Amino acid sequence: MTAAAKAGANEPAAAWRPRGALARHLALDTPTATAVYWLALVGYALALFIPDLLPMVDYPQHVAMAEMAHQMADPAHPLNESFSLNYFTYNGLFQWLVAQMAAVMPAETAGRIVVGLSIVGLGGATVALLRTVERPPIYAAFFVPALFASPLAWGFTNYALSIFFGVMALVFICRTLKRPQWQGPVVVAIIGMLSGFTHVLGTLLLCVLGVAFAPEVVWRATEGPPRRRLLSALGRMVLALAPLLLGSAYCIAVYLEQYSWNPAVYSDPTMEGTGPGLLHRLVWFTAYATGLHYDATDQVFLGLAILTGFFAVGLGFYARRRGAADRPLVLPFVAGLGIYLFIPMVFIGTHIIFPRFGQTAVFGLIFLLPRLPTELGEVWHPRLRKVGLSLAALASLNFAIHMQRFAAETDGLSRVIDAVPQGRRVTAVIHQPSTYAFRGGVLIHAAAYHGARTGGEYAFNFARYASVPLNFRSGTQPAWPQKGWEFFPEDYNPRCGYARYYDVVILRAPEDMVDASDAELARMVFGEDAGIVKPLARDGRYAAFDTEGIPADGTY
Repeated sequence: MTAAAKAGANEPAAAWRPRGALARHLALDTPTATAVYWLALVGYALALFIPDLLPMVDYPQHVAMAEMAHQMADPAHPLNESFSLNYFTYNGLFQWLVAQMAAVMPAETAGRIVVGLSIVGLGGATVALLRTVERPPIYAAFFVPALFASPLAWGFTNYALSIFFGVMALVFICRTLKRPQWQGPVVVAIIGMLSGFTHVLGTLLLCVLGVAFAPEVVWRATEGPPRRRLLSALGRMVLALAPLLLGSAYCIAVYLEQYSWNPAVYSDPTMEGTGPGLLHRLVWFTAYATGLHYDATDQVFLGLAILTGFFAVGLGFYARRRGAADRPLVLPFVAGLGIYLFIPMVFIGTHIIFPRFGQTAVFGLIFLLPRLPTELGEVWHPRLRKVGLSLAALASLNFAIHMQRFAAETDGLSRVIDAVPQGRRVTAVIHQPSTYAFRGGVLIHAAAYHGARTGGEYAFNFARYASVPLNFRSGTQPAWPQKGWEFFPEDYNPRCGYARYYDVVILRAPEDMVDASDAELARMVFGEDAGIVKPLARDGRYAAFDTEGIPADGTY
């Protein structure tokens, strides 16, 4: 057998090698493939700048906290009277970064940059990891349709950033497993601490994936008699994985402190441990893993990527039956799919857990894809390359098209938010919070954009959660309403205590009231108090009303 056949034809014998170590780690197998892949990644990042708002449910809450933190850097700022900052948290790097960047640019711009870098960085780190474990880097293209997936659709900015850090750490873990050097563990310790500061669940996932990659990678990198080989493998695993204990210890320390403040937030008695069954999760995998576009086209591209991947796995089995040995990495896929299938929807008081790991399962799949021998590789590798790059490019383009459509639907809301005077306290009554571009409640936290742009106060502020760096000071949080309207606009009671604390209402009217007058909208929302409110702005379905002067009825 020739050297090329032994190496596998997924990378030609005279493989393209760009100059520079970093470029080689981030390149695919041809200049064209590399250019298309990176253009797809950059396309995702640039598309974030198309609309005025972003279709990421919790995103405005995190940016608003960052803007408030930026303003609170001035000890004399009034926000310091009602809020405090505590960066001893495992859910805070995004806010810290955006707060620092807000000194030289709008917080929203900084937020988009950080999200974009996390997307591009994750795509680049995936290529680097494939090269590190000696798998064909072209398979990173099949992961591209899962880059802007469920975590970002829900606006879990810290979690998404921690996934980028996690894959970076895996690169250095695998390098240490293959060739122990002191630099690798030091870098892993630093990245692990960054991950711990960013998101606890991302840190836990990093530990799980580190353990999943380690046995197969280290066993292939060691030689010698079985006993010596086993001892060498165990020693390398300890050296590579032990630095993760620092970030883990940090997360445990944060947890112990925050649990002592309020143990109740770490349990949801009515839903803890619940979630749909295994068959349901498998059948609706692409919906949970992406769940972005209203027309489900994102699911189509992800589904095609997965089906093509399993077809490639089938080619690998066929090749092994014919005696052409190839050893893909199995455990990362088993771990990723296993977490997705068996972790509940509600876990330790935190909701929307298992859908985050659909992305992890797709990530694991690309390490299961085979390096084909020459006779198969010459036929199928060019086809797999074309399919993978086509899906990557189309998924990126599809995302940009939907962002343009989202802009057409929601830029009016942005203009209404801008018309609200600074210094006002804002709430939102959002009918039909999904759009025809992006489904899910992407507009639920619209009031938080007022905080993101002005640092002003807004209803249903995430500062009520101890796990984020911005918190209400004792006694300053408005009494929580017995019937909140964040998710149920019909429950808005303009006279209750919580509503009276927020004296501006941003409205998204039902679709059939797009042409209704301001007076009709006011009657729908404020009922008998419609004559008291004053219109502040109007743009199609979107409006803002000054509610100062509505009497309180003593309820909450």
